[in-house]
Amino acid sequence: MYLPAGQAFAEHFVFFGRAPVYSAWLGTLFLARGRDLRRAFYLDKFASLFLLSFLVACLGWQMFDARTGLVLGIWILESKYLILESNGSHAVAASLFVAGALCLFLPRQTLRIPAALLLLFLAAKTRAEMSAPLALVVAALAVVIVKRAWSTRRLSIPGARYWLTSIMICVGLSLLFSFRIFWPEPHQVKEALAMNFAMNYVDRNHLNDKYSKPGEGYPEIWAQAFPGISPSAAEIRQDKSLIDPLGALRTYPGEIAAHVLYNVKLAVRALPAMLLAFDRPFLMLLILLTYTGSYFWGRNSGFDLTRWRKLSQETRLCLMFWAGAACSLILISLVFRVVSRYYIQLLPVQLLALAFAVRALKVRIAAFRS
Repeated sequence: MYLPAGQAFAEHFVFFGRAPVYSAWLGTLFLARGRDLRRAFYLDKFASLFLLSFLVACLGWQMFDARTGLVLGIWILESKYLILESNGSHAVAASLFVAGALCLFLPRQTLRIPAALLLLFLAAKTRAEMSAPLALVVAALAVVIVKRAWSTRRLSIPGARYWLTSIMICVGLSLLFSFRIFWPEPHQVKEALAMNFAMNYVDRNHLNDKYSKPGEGYPEIWAQAFPGISPSAAEIRQDKSLIDPLGALRTYPGEIAAHVLYNVKLAVRALPAMLLAFDRPFLMLLILLTYTGSYFWGRNSGFDLTRWRKLSQETRLCLMFWAGAACSLILISLVFRVVSRYYIQLLPVQLLALAFAVRALKVRIAAFRS
């Protein structure tokens, strides 16, 4: 559905309601590749993959050093499930998310957060689930602004013109996306809940022989799982608003709990798999050994947290909260469905957290020995 949406953007300047920024991205690639959808698909795959790799490398460089940034960028290129994923919207959303984090290193301090928020807004318009990290970040900033205003008894926002510009762009784009919408989905959340529940329901009850395509047959499965509160499958197909997740939770809490628990079991495997599954494991092992050894060949290892500690306290707090907000994607996946592609936006956070944890452990061990 994304490729026709990109073509619609290129030909009629309309935006896919679910992912307006991604439809514009695909439409631009569609025009760049001579209006060929197949070529646009491959260009999207390569461009999004290498863009994410480059941005993660830059962020690793800013936080640690050039060698770490290079290895993290290669790690992205070797990520098995990222390479296999055909839906490029996740990689584009992840790229915008990382680009937002890079804005926190801009020389002009008052520009950092407004620019970062603008890119996070674009990520939310690329993948709907990125609205959760955006909402958390906005809420946290609102609390900080209110606390400062309360303590100083006056409202003062440094870099007000940058904030105003960022807000105006977000509002303007929201209006544009609303007025030029293509393929609206007014009950997208309800439909997504029912569809993902159906796929889990078939898997955990071993009904694959009966329902070969549970994603398409979700109305029948939803009606079967919740007979007391659900209308017929035909009625659900006609009107998606009849799907009642809250009613299902009140009437069949055990069924919903089983659905969430099944997702928890999947997440325990999916999260480390996203980080540690490589396209060419032996090549990645050689790269990691070379990277580790490079810190011991020279006189000064440099394998520490010096660059991180030189960052201002505000920048460090923003980066930590930026990463923490992204973890809300895990909670969303537990409600809907755990699939490897839903954790692609978390991969940069996992990589940076791993790099930080290994360095912190090395510093602790060195301090203990001394």
